[in-house]
Parts: sequence; C-alpha cells; structure tokens
Amino acid sequence: MSWKERSSFNSKRSLNSGDGQPAEVAEFKIVMVGTMGVGKTSLAARYVKDTYREFVNPTIGASYLWRKERIDEKEVKFSIWDTAGQEQFYALVPMYFRDAEAVILVVDVTRDTCEDEAMLWLEKVKQSAPSTALVFLTLNKVDMEGERVYTLESAEHFCRSASSFRMHAAEVSAKTGDGVHDLFDTIGRACLNKNSSDKPGDSKSKETVRLKNERSKDERGGEKKCPC
Repeated sequence: MSWKERSSFNSKRSLNSGDGQPAEVAEFKIVMVGTMGVGKTSLAARYVKDTYREFVNPTIGASYLWRKERIDEKEVKFSIWDTAGQEQFYALVPMYFRDAEAVILVVDVTRDTCEDEAMLWLEKVKQSAPSTALVFLTLNKVDMEGERVYTLESAEHFCRSASSFRMHAAEVSAKTGDGVHDLFDTIGRACLNKNSSDKPGDSKSKETVRLKNERSKDERGGEKKCPC
C-alpha cells in the first residue's frame, strides 16, 4: 500500500463488534513534526509500544504507527505519521499533512531554539495542513529539569500569539512516559469534539491543555516504514 493510500481515509469507519453489529471507530490521522533529535520517534514508540531507547536511528521519510484507544466510551484509532526531522527531508514532510486531524509539533525543552524551531514547522503546517487541524506544541524531555530552558508558560504564550490554528501546549517525557498517554487522550477528545461541533464559520478557539497522568484502556498497534 502506498503512502497516499494509507494517508487518505475517512474519519469514521465501521468494524464488526463481535455480536454481528458494526462498531463505529473514529480514526484520526496524527502527524508528528519537529527538528532532528527532539524525540519524535521515542515519543511515538513510548505511546504505541510503551518502550524507550536512549539512542534511535534518524527517521528516513516517515514511519507509520497506529494504536486504538477507548476514549469517553468511544473507540478511537490513531494513525500516526512520525516524520523525518533532518533538513534534507523537509521538502517531503508537507505531503503527510493531507487529511490530518492533528499535528504534534515536538520541541526539546533543553534547547534555547524551541520557538524558532516551532515557527519553522508551524509555517509548514499553515502551508499544507487542513485549516481545521489541531496543533499540539509538545514540550519533550521534561525529565531533564536541570537542563531545561523552555517553560510551559512560554509555550502557552507562543500558542496564544503565534498561530491561527487551534493550538495547545503540553508537557511530556518520552523517556519516563510522563504525560504521553494523556497527550493522546487529550488529542482524541479534542478531535471527537471538533468533529461533532465544527461548522462553517465557527471561530477557532485557542487553549492550553494541562495533562494529568491518567491512562485509558488501549489496544496497541504496529509500525510500518515509509522510505520516501
């Protein structure tokens, strides 16, 4: 299956529930972006597989992973595209934004270039993602408190001032797992609410999401590579 076939889908699909009745599954395409080394691949692996490796090979093109969750009594499937952060692959990233419900824009809180990097990726989101896409500015590596230079308060201000998208701020640690499941639970709820409430002409709200360490019932998915 080509990346085009995998990345184009309806937001809702029906599966058999086991009793002969179709069970509706809300399927959301999530695209992860960020500069090389911020921890996108580790974040995706922590969420989908609950694993962490200190050193991972740079992503080439993009990797595809998925996972199912039960959120607010609804079945949700996240189709996750972990895109490359190396500069030579920047031109490929926009094609993955097609039909995206949400974008996870990852930054490393130990870098003093967080907002410069975020602006770079946000411009690509503005150019290529659907105008209805939610953007989650995700502050990774919060476990490295002694080396941290970028704060949640700064991220909140950035979200309020820098984007015409529905932009949220979140803190996570791919290494410890703190905040990771709550990030995706929040994304799922936001996507469900957006799909049920969005109408032409609706104003785009901006909000900050503070995450709690709670986990939903889940079904772990798999991973595929797209060597674009």
